Amino acid sequence: SALAKECERKSHGYADIWLYKNSGYYADALEYYMRVFGKENVKIFFYDEFLHDNNTILQEICSFAGVELNYRFQHVSEVNKSGLPKLAFVAKLLAPNMFTYILRRIIPQGAGRVVRKVIKDWNTGSKPILSNHIRVSLLADYKEDILRVESLVGRQSGWLR
Repeated sequence: SALAKECERKSHGYADIWLYKNSGYYADALEYYMRVFGKENVKIFFYDEFLHDNNTILQEICSFAGVELNYRFQHVSEVNKSGLPKLAFVAKLLAPNMFTYILRRIIPQGAGRVVRKVIKDWNTGSKPILSNHIRVSLLADYKEDILRVESLVGRQSGWLR
């Protein structure tokens, strides 16, 4: 339903965060960055590469930025986990509101953040399943952009699978 409302949202001046499909085009932005900063000064990684071996990717980023270090980064599994809430009222309790404002004044910041993450992770269920029809439609819409991205970075993204 959000994809169906995108044209209407765009015409009403909604922020990019509400333009889901529109936010998925990357080639123009990459070309711009490479033109402004020079291709040799732009390093691109795909999220799947990071998930597969985040230590190596973080080491490469440091090396690219000229940061000398001999450090083994801690493994990162899933960040910003998404999915449908198992219990809607728990999700509402965790959303920014007067209740969470008061709790932040009572519970020390570090402890509160950990507790909130544990509860949020526990309450996050499975992701909604994208219908095959929408998937095929989105892949057709994004195909040219994906091929341009792959050409710019010099390797396949895996996004057309």
